[in-house]
Amino acid sequence: MDFDVVEPWMNLTGALMSPAYVETPEYVLNRFVIPVIGFFGVLANVFNLVALRRRYNKRLLENGEQTVLVILSGLAVSDILFCLGVLPRAFCQGFRSAFEGRSLLMYYELYGVYFQNVFIRTSTWLTVLIAATRYVAICYPLKTRLCHGTAATRCFVLTAFFVWFAFMTPLLWTYRVHVSGAGDDVNSTAIYVLDIGAFQEDASRKLVFTYVWAIIGYFIPVAVLAFCNVCLIRALQRSSRLRKLTARYCTANSRQSSRITITLIVLTLAYVVFMSPSEILVFYDKAVAPALERSMELAIVCTNVLQTLNMASHVVLYCIVNIGFRETLLHLRTTGCCKRHKQTRRRSDVTTTCHDNNLTTASVAATRTYLKLTDLRNSRDSQISWLRTSYSEQRIVRVA
Repeated sequence: MDFDVVEPWMNLTGALMSPAYVETPEYVLNRFVIPVIGFFGVLANVFNLVALRRRYNKRLLENGEQTVLVILSGLAVSDILFCLGVLPRAFCQGFRSAFEGRSLLMYYELYGVYFQNVFIRTSTWLTVLIAATRYVAICYPLKTRLCHGTAATRCFVLTAFFVWFAFMTPLLWTYRVHVSGAGDDVNSTAIYVLDIGAFQEDASRKLVFTYVWAIIGYFIPVAVLAFCNVCLIRALQRSSRLRKLTARYCTANSRQSSRITITLIVLTLAYVVFMSPSEILVFYDKAVAPALERSMELAIVCTNVLQTLNMASHVVLYCIVNIGFRETLLHLRTTGCCKRHKQTRRRSDVTTTCHDNNLTTASVAATRTYLKLTDLRNSRDSQISWLRTSYSEQRIVRVA
């Protein structure tokens, strides 16, 4: 049920596990493979969220499609947070149980499993909400107003987050911290050691929560997804036969509705394929036959890789299945290129305008200077001619 198995962390005798652990496949998968997938998952889901938001802002969408886009946006947020939660694994030099002072890695060891399981459960419930909403829209179109409302859908999405944040709180007490080595000596260093917490001390309580989480968080959702998927596939087959009979009456809205339904079916199938192995294996290990064998640990880590891959690859599924989503991504890319081109053109236009303005200003200044010089020359010439005229008149008077 949990994203990561906690039993191998019970060895609290040293700061790190045995150095031989570094050479195992579990170490490579935990420290390198899962963080790399998580990093690309963050980028892909951010891009996915932008594309979904842009498509939601279109005014030509039907109310049913807007409802689906709201849930898909919530699913993208949950996937982003989950992928962010696996990134600190790249900085863990093995499973630590002792820390010299309080650090981010210590708090990650304490509460990382809690947050990862919360986002796994919210993703599960949001996937079920998408399938149930689409099932009602296709099989009971007259009742779609009961579930097709963006405000109500946002409330459902937020409720899924709040419920699982509250419901998984026992995992916060998986470990407790003991401080050792801090005496009266000023130079002594306090060592923070992780010990078994209250949640794991009571085996019966832990078993009850394991069953409840598995039933509400996996088995019931998978049953609902299977039922909705079977009904949607049958509805698509009937719709395909009707379109063949009345091809000329097929509208763009019906084609768009079919694409959305196919996308949700593929999303559900991906959930079952990538998430089920980890859920079943961890439930078997915790509730049916607890074991600390290395083969079981390796199998759980491998299924954790599949879970991370599922969280990171939703945008790829949308691009493969849904033409409208591919067009939105292409439009985003084209819009970005056009904006950069427009900015470049705007800068060049501004530069050209400034150059022309500078030339115009220079020509005006030159013209003004020329006019001033011309006026000065004309005034000088007129003064010289006046002096000549007055001198000639004086000579004439003297001769007379």
